[in-house]
Parts: sequence; structure tokens; C-alpha cells
Amino acid sequence: MGKVIEDFYHQYRLLPSDAVFQLHFRLLGGKGGFGSLLRSFRVNKSTNQLMCRDLNGRRLASIEEEQKLRKWIERTAEREREKIAKRKAKYEKLKSGPPRHMFNDPDYIRQKETIIEKTEEAFEQGLSKLF
Repeated sequence: MGKVIEDFYHQYRLLPSDAVFQLHFRLLGGKGGFGSLLRSFRVNKSTNQLMCRDLNGRRLASIEEEQKLRKWIERTAEREREKIAKRKAKYEKLKSGPPRHMFNDPDYIRQKETIIEKTEEAFEQGLSKLF
């Protein structure tokens, strides 16, 4: 690999002017551990980017909320038309379809009519006795 030179300036002056050399600096520090530190930072890094701010200082979440609200307001007329169309369809279905309940019992109808007639007669008799 080469030699470790303590006094670089003195050795540099002794080299010929056309000499080629490579210079490698030593870095102070321990053995490893930095990669695991970076990994632990990656685990704790927040992925919630909606809390970030744009260049105007507004939170991205509030900007996104505003866009959703605009779209919702734009679709208000469309939702209203859909609601009216559903009501019309339901009304047409009820109108054109068969009646829900058919009660056809001749004995019951006859009894009902006689009870109504008797009640009216009794009421009229009661009124006639009073006057």
C-alpha cells in the first residue's frame, strides 16, 4: 500500500518535480457502528409527509383537505341531481308496480258496511230523541 509519512512537508520537498504519488488521509474514529446508527435513524424516521409544510408555510395536510373540500363542493349539484333521480325512480316504481296489499274478503266488507250503517242509524236515533 505504501509508507506512512509523519512529516509530509519535509518529504514532499525531497521528491523530484516529475514524481507521481497518491495521498491517503487517515480518518479518526472507531471500528464500525455508524451503519447501525443510520439504520436506527431510518426506523425512527417519520413517513407522515402531510405534516410537512410547503414554501408558503402551509401544512400539506391542510392543502389536501382544501382540495378535497373544493371537489366536494363542485360535485354538490351532481349529488343533488342523483338524489332527485333516485326519488323519481322510486316514485315511478311505486306508481307503476302492483299495490302492496290486496284485501279482498267479501264477508268482511259486508260486515263493515252493516256496522257503519247501524252506527249511523243509532246516532240519528239518539239525536232525534234529544230534539
